[in-house]
Amino acid sequence: MKQIITLLIVINLYPVYGQTDSEILDKTIAKLDALTTIRYDVRIVAYSEEIAGNNGTRSGKAYFDFTNKDTLGGFRYQFVSDSKEQVFNGKQCFNVDFKDEMVLYKDNPSTYDIYNPILISTSIFEAKVLLPQLIRDNTIVVTRKKDTVINTIDCYKFNFLIPDKFIDINAVLTKLPSPNKKTHLNYQITISKKRYLPIEIKTVSPDNFGSFTATFGNCKTGITKEDSVWSYDRFSDKYAILEKEQYYKSKKNKMTNIIGSGAPDFTLPNIDGDMVSLSSFNSQLTLLEFWFPNCGACVIAVPHINEIQKKYKDKGLKVYGIEYTESSKENLKSYIIKQNIEFPILYEGKDVAKSYDAFAAPTIYLLNKKKEIVYASIGLKKEDLIKVINDRLK
Repeated sequence: MKQIITLLIVINLYPVYGQTDSEILDKTIAKLDALTTIRYDVRIVAYSEEIAGNNGTRSGKAYFDFTNKDTLGGFRYQFVSDSKEQVFNGKQCFNVDFKDEMVLYKDNPSTYDIYNPILISTSIFEAKVLLPQLIRDNTIVVTRKKDTVINTIDCYKFNFLIPDKFIDINAVLTKLPSPNKKTHLNYQITISKKRYLPIEIKTVSPDNFGSFTATFGNCKTGITKEDSVWSYDRFSDKYAILEKEQYYKSKKNKMTNIIGSGAPDFTLPNIDGDMVSLSSFNSQLTLLEFWFPNCGACVIAVPHINEIQKKYKDKGLKVYGIEYTESSKENLKSYIIKQNIEFPILYEGKDVAKSYDAFAAPTIYLLNKKKEIVYASIGLKKEDLIKVINDRLK
């Protein structure tokens, strides 16, 4: 009997000593607000129905420094992956490409330049800025989900149902220009019970149309980076260092200047396993589209390029898509079917893309029968392209 009474007392006392949802979230906000620096590993998984259900995954190491409030945005960051590094030092952004041994920098960066990197969205920085807004907004429904374990860490889990708003690149809740009662964004945050730091953040778009999931590990706070991290001078011995806008301007000018020049020859495999060479093409015109899976602009271009191929294939135009990120053949087959890509696809085109200076996707080239470049564009400019095709096929 004494044991039963003791157990009943413990059960009755639990709600007193247990934490409410508000207390948990307030502690998390306080912990995030008190951060001076934080370093963590991150894995981001992107999923979108718009791109045929394909997943895109990125991993890297993130570091935020919140100690200098005089910087643009009140922070500095460094993101490092296997092939790239992105740094914002408070006044300047620079991107490092380890493979191409190149640094692109930009002085006086815009808000877009600062907040654009993928590792800043669904980040601990985003939670630091966003969570207080979510708590204050009485239109948002907060739901405590079942406690969970991520990477052996015991966690609380919350879902925020956000009506008629989106999270902009500054991590600010912003009203949709055309509110819709059915438009709800789900923001899910999983919080360490021990440290009150986010372990996972998931953003689910309306109607489960797509999602971003960021999982954080090996979080360390209060770590200071060497001053050299914040300068690209550490790459000056081996890397080409170029001003970003001038670099892209020169690339665009180069595309304009190649009109009339011979197109670099290539031989690439198609999805059926046959090798295809530019030198074997006999069509009056050849359209080459450099693209890669999960590229939003490429997805939008697909039905238009399908339409162009159907309209002009019997008039002398041949269309080829060249995938240039070394995606596997099997994944490409599935992607092509789901995206309803109706024109032939060549792959393993990374070196070919470099020879054509295709640095963005989609990049379009139109060649005449002599394999001379008669048109080039970054992005699909449909009306301009069709005009050139009509003029050349008269």
